[in-house]
Amino acid sequence: MKYDDFLTQIYLRHSSNVKLGLDRMYQILENMNNPEQHLQGIHIAGTNGKGSTSAMSEAILLAHGHTTGMNTSPHLIDYTERFRINGEIITSDELMTLYHKYQPCFDQTEASFFEITTALAFKLFVDKYINYDTVTGFILYLVLILFFAYFYTFMQLNPEELSSNLGKNGGYIPGIKPGKQTSGYIKTVLSRLTIIGGVFLMLIAGLPIIFSNLSKLPSNIIIGGTGLLIVVGVALETYNQIESQLISLDFNKRSYRWI
Repeated sequence: MKYDDFLTQIYLRHSSNVKLGLDRMYQILENMNNPEQHLQGIHIAGTNGKGSTSAMSEAILLAHGHTTGMNTSPHLIDYTERFRINGEIITSDELMTLYHKYQPCFDQTEASFFEITTALAFKLFVDKYINYDTVTGFILYLVLILFFAYFYTFMQLNPEELSSNLGKNGGYIPGIKPGKQTSGYIKTVLSRLTIIGGVFLMLIAGLPIIFSNLSKLPSNIIIGGTGLLIVVGVALETYNQIESQLISLDFNKRSYRWI
Protein backbone atom coordinates (compact mmCIF):
# COMPACT_ATOMS: atom_id res chain seq x y z
CA MET A 1 0.00 0.00 0.00
CA LYS A 2 1.31 3.44 -0.96
CA TYR A 3 1.24 6.35 1.47
CA ASP A 4 -1.47 8.17 -0.52
CA ASP A 5 -3.66 5.04 -0.42
CA PHE A 6 -3.09 4.80 3.34
CA LEU A 7 -4.21 8.40 3.83
CA THR A 8 -7.29 7.87 1.68
CA GLN A 9 -8.21 4.80 3.69
CA ILE A 10 -8.02 6.46 7.11
CA TYR A 11 -9.67 9.72 5.94
CA LEU A 12 -12.71 7.69 4.88
CA ARG A 13 -13.18 6.91 8.58
CA HIS A 14 -13.24 10.59 9.50
CA SER A 15 -16.93 11.12 10.25
CA SER A 16 -18.98 8.18 8.99
CA ASN A 17 -18.40 5.85 11.95
CA VAL A 18 -18.20 8.08 15.02
CA LYS A 19 -19.47 6.29 18.13
CA LEU A 20 -19.93 8.02 21.47
CA GLY A 21 -18.12 6.54 24.43
CA LEU A 22 -14.67 5.04 25.00
CA ASP A 23 -15.52 1.32 24.79
CA ARG A 24 -14.15 0.99 21.28
CA MET A 25 -11.00 2.93 22.20
CA TYR A 26 -10.40 0.69 25.22
CA GLN A 27 -10.77 -2.39 23.00
CA ILE A 28 -8.22 -1.09 20.49
CA LEU A 29 -5.69 -0.16 23.18
CA GLU A 30 -6.13 -3.52 24.89
CA ASN A 31 -5.27 -5.20 21.59
CA MET A 32 -2.09 -3.10 21.57
CA ASN A 33 -1.22 -4.22 25.14
CA ASN A 34 -2.36 -0.90 26.62
CA PRO A 35 0.55 1.38 25.67
CA GLU A 36 -1.18 4.37 27.34
CA GLN A 37 -0.54 2.79 30.75
CA HIS A 38 3.22 3.21 30.27
CA LEU A 39 3.06 6.94 29.55
CA GLN A 40 2.72 10.16 31.53
CA GLY A 41 1.05 12.90 29.55
CA ILE A 42 -0.30 16.42 29.40
CA HIS A 43 -3.70 16.88 27.75
CA ILE A 44 -3.97 20.35 26.20
CA ALA A 45 -7.42 21.47 25.04
CA GLY A 46 -9.07 24.76 24.13
CA THR A 47 -9.96 27.03 21.24
CA ASN A 48 -6.69 28.87 20.56
CA GLY A 49 -3.04 28.38 21.50
CA LYS A 50 -2.98 24.57 21.74
CA GLY A 51 -0.14 24.19 19.24
CA SER A 52 2.10 26.85 20.75
CA THR A 53 1.43 25.56 24.29
CA SER A 54 2.29 22.02 23.19
CA ALA A 55 5.48 23.20 21.49
CA MET A 56 6.59 25.14 24.58
CA SER A 57 5.82 22.20 26.86
CA GLU A 58 7.82 19.90 24.59
CA ALA A 59 10.78 22.30 24.53
CA ILE A 60 10.80 22.63 28.34
CA LEU A 61 10.71 18.85 28.85
CA LEU A 62 13.46 18.26 26.26
CA ALA A 63 15.62 20.94 27.88
CA HIS A 64 15.39 19.01 31.15
CA GLY A 65 16.45 15.73 29.51
CA HIS A 66 13.05 14.06 29.20
CA THR A 67 11.96 11.88 26.30
CA THR A 68 8.86 13.40 24.69
CA GLY A 69 6.13 12.32 22.33
CA MET A 70 3.64 14.85 20.96
CA ASN A 71 0.36 14.14 19.17
CA THR A 72 -1.40 17.22 17.80
CA SER A 73 -4.51 17.87 15.74
CA PRO A 74 -4.96 19.08 13.09
CA HIS A 75 -1.87 19.02 10.87
CA LEU A 76 -0.84 21.75 8.45
CA ILE A 77 0.69 19.91 5.48
CA ASP A 78 1.14 16.20 6.11
CA TYR A 79 -0.51 13.66 8.42
CA THR A 80 2.86 12.64 9.92
CA GLU A 81 3.09 16.10 11.55
CA ARG A 82 0.65 14.80 14.16
CA PHE A 83 3.35 12.48 15.59
CA ARG A 84 6.57 13.92 17.00
CA ILE A 85 9.10 12.13 19.16
CA ASN A 86 11.80 14.24 20.83
CA GLY A 87 10.91 17.10 18.51
CA GLU A 88 11.23 15.07 15.31
CA ILE A 89 8.36 14.07 13.02
CA ILE A 90 8.14 10.32 12.43
CA THR A 91 8.49 8.89 8.93
CA SER A 92 5.59 7.70 6.83
CA ASP A 93 7.17 4.23 6.66
CA GLU A 94 7.12 3.90 10.46
CA LEU A 95 3.51 5.02 10.56
CA MET A 96 2.34 2.67 7.80
CA THR A 97 4.20 -0.31 9.29
CA LEU A 98 2.43 0.16 12.61
CA TYR A 99 -0.94 0.73 10.92
CA HIS A 100 -0.65 -2.48 8.87
CA LYS A 101 0.18 -4.42 12.04
CA TYR A 102 -3.06 -3.39 13.74
CA GLN A 103 -5.27 -2.88 10.69
CA PRO A 104 -7.33 -6.06 11.39
CA CYS A 105 -8.17 -4.64 14.84
CA PHE A 106 -9.13 -1.26 13.35
CA ASP A 107 -11.34 -2.97 10.78
CA GLN A 108 -12.96 -5.27 13.32
CA THR A 109 -13.82 -2.46 15.73
CA GLU A 110 -14.73 -0.05 12.90
CA ALA A 111 -12.41 2.49 14.47
CA SER A 112 -12.81 6.13 13.56
CA PHE A 113 -10.10 8.44 12.21
CA PHE A 114 -9.37 9.99 15.61
CA GLU A 115 -9.39 6.64 17.41
CA ILE A 116 -6.83 5.24 14.95
CA THR A 117 -4.68 8.37 15.23
CA THR A 118 -4.73 8.36 19.03
CA ALA A 119 -3.98 4.62 19.27
CA LEU A 120 -1.10 4.91 16.79
CA ALA A 121 0.34 7.82 18.77
CA PHE A 122 0.26 5.91 22.06
CA LYS A 123 1.89 2.85 20.50
CA LEU A 124 4.53 4.84 18.63
CA PHE A 125 5.56 6.75 21.77
CA VAL A 126 6.01 3.55 23.79
CA ASP A 127 7.73 1.57 21.03
CA LYS A 128 10.17 4.36 20.21
CA TYR A 129 10.95 4.99 23.89
CA ILE A 130 11.91 1.40 24.77
CA ASN A 131 13.40 0.57 21.38
CA TYR A 132 17.13 -0.12 21.63
CA ASP A 133 17.79 2.64 19.10
CA THR A 134 17.04 5.09 21.92
CA VAL A 135 19.41 5.70 24.84
CA THR A 136 16.92 4.37 27.39
CA GLY A 137 16.08 1.30 25.34
CA PHE A 138 19.75 0.61 24.60
CA ILE A 139 20.72 0.76 28.29
CA LEU A 140 17.77 -1.46 29.25
CA TYR A 141 18.75 -3.89 26.48
CA LEU A 142 22.32 -4.24 27.83
CA VAL A 143 21.17 -4.53 31.45
CA LEU A 144 18.77 -7.34 30.51
CA ILE A 145 21.58 -9.19 28.71
CA LEU A 146 23.78 -9.06 31.84
CA PHE A 147 20.87 -10.03 34.08
CA PHE A 148 19.98 -13.02 31.89
CA ALA A 149 23.63 -14.12 31.81
CA TYR A 150 23.66 -14.26 35.62
CA PHE A 151 20.22 -15.84 35.84
CA TYR A 152 20.96 -18.57 33.31
CA THR A 153 24.43 -19.33 34.70
CA PHE A 154 23.27 -19.84 38.28
CA MET A 155 20.19 -21.71 37.09
CA GLN A 156 22.37 -24.23 35.26
CA LEU A 157 25.26 -24.32 37.75
CA ASN A 158 24.04 -24.27 41.34
CA PRO A 159 27.05 -23.67 43.66
CA GLU A 160 25.43 -25.53 46.61
CA GLU A 161 24.63 -28.50 44.40
CA LEU A 162 28.14 -28.59 42.93
CA SER A 163 29.65 -28.41 46.43
CA SER A 164 27.40 -31.23 47.62
CA ASN A 165 28.29 -33.43 44.63
CA LEU A 166 32.01 -32.87 45.26
CA GLY A 167 31.60 -33.96 48.89
CA LYS A 168 29.59 -37.05 47.96
CA ASN A 169 32.24 -38.18 45.48
CA GLY A 170 35.15 -37.52 47.81
CA GLY A 171 36.38 -34.55 45.82
CA TYR A 172 37.52 -31.17 47.08
CA ILE A 173 39.14 -27.93 45.96
CA PRO A 174 42.73 -27.62 47.23
CA GLY A 175 42.97 -25.02 49.98
CA ILE A 176 39.19 -24.75 50.37
CA LYS A 177 37.25 -26.51 53.12
CA PRO A 178 34.30 -28.65 52.00
CA GLY A 179 30.80 -27.32 52.60
CA LYS A 180 29.91 -23.65 52.75
CA GLN A 181 33.43 -22.46 51.90
CA THR A 182 33.46 -24.59 48.76
CA SER A 183 30.02 -23.37 47.64
CA GLY A 184 31.06 -19.77 48.38
CA TYR A 185 34.26 -20.21 46.39
CA ILE A 186 32.36 -21.68 43.43
CA LYS A 187 29.84 -18.82 43.59
CA THR A 188 32.64 -16.24 43.54
CA VAL A 189 34.35 -17.89 40.55
CA LEU A 190 31.06 -18.17 38.66
CA SER A 191 30.25 -14.52 39.35
CA ARG A 192 33.61 -13.33 38.01
CA LEU A 193 33.39 -15.52 34.93
CA THR A 194 29.81 -14.44 34.30
CA ILE A 195 30.81 -10.77 34.44
CA ILE A 196 33.44 -11.38 31.76
CA GLY A 197 31.05 -13.42 29.64
CA GLY A 198 28.19 -10.95 30.18
CA VAL A 199 30.34 -7.97 29.16
CA PHE A 200 31.43 -9.88 26.06
CA LEU A 201 27.80 -10.57 25.14
CA MET A 202 26.95 -6.92 25.76
CA LEU A 203 29.71 -5.88 23.34
CA ILE A 204 28.58 -8.39 20.72
CA ALA A 205 24.98 -7.16 21.02
CA GLY A 206 25.73 -3.45 21.43
CA LEU A 207 28.45 -2.72 18.88
CA PRO A 208 26.29 -3.56 15.81
CA ILE A 209 23.57 -1.21 17.08
CA ILE A 210 26.08 1.59 17.67
CA PHE A 211 27.62 0.98 14.24
CA SER A 212 24.20 1.02 12.54
CA ASN A 213 23.27 4.33 14.17
CA LEU A 214 26.62 5.97 13.41
CA SER A 215 26.70 4.76 9.80
CA LYS A 216 23.08 5.87 9.15
CA LEU A 217 22.25 2.68 7.29
CA PRO A 218 18.75 2.35 5.76
CA SER A 219 16.08 0.94 8.09
CA ASN A 220 15.79 -2.23 5.97
CA ILE A 221 19.44 -3.11 6.67
CA ILE A 222 19.87 -4.56 10.15
CA ILE A 223 23.16 -5.67 11.69
CA GLY A 224 22.59 -7.95 14.69
CA GLY A 225 24.95 -9.49 17.22
CA THR A 226 23.42 -12.93 16.69
CA GLY A 227 23.87 -12.67 12.95
CA LEU A 228 27.48 -11.58 13.46
CA LEU A 229 28.18 -14.63 15.65
CA ILE A 230 26.58 -16.91 13.05
CA VAL A 231 28.61 -15.39 10.20
CA VAL A 232 31.87 -15.73 12.16
CA GLY A 233 31.00 -19.30 13.19
CA VAL A 234 30.16 -20.34 9.64
CA ALA A 235 33.32 -18.66 8.31
CA LEU A 236 35.52 -20.50 10.84
CA GLU A 237 33.81 -23.82 10.12
CA THR A 238 34.23 -23.28 6.36
CA TYR A 239 37.91 -22.45 6.87
CA ASN A 240 38.44 -25.61 8.95
CA GLN A 241 36.71 -27.77 6.33
CA ILE A 242 38.79 -26.31 3.50
CA GLU A 243 42.00 -26.73 5.52
CA SER A 244 41.06 -30.34 6.29
CA GLN A 245 40.42 -31.08 2.61
CA LEU A 246 43.71 -29.50 1.55
CA ILE A 247 45.65 -31.52 4.14
CA SER A 248 43.88 -34.69 2.97
CA LEU A 249 44.68 -33.98 -0.69
CA ASP A 250 48.32 -33.23 0.13
CA PHE A 251 48.59 -36.46 2.16
CA ASN A 252 47.09 -38.50 -0.71
CA LYS A 253 49.55 -37.00 -3.21
CA ARG A 254 52.52 -37.81 -0.99
CA SER A 255 51.28 -41.36 -0.40
CA TYR A 256 50.88 -41.89 -4.16
CA ARG A 257 54.44 -40.70 -4.85
CA TRP A 258 55.84 -42.96 -2.09
CA ILE A 259 54.06 -46.01 -3.53
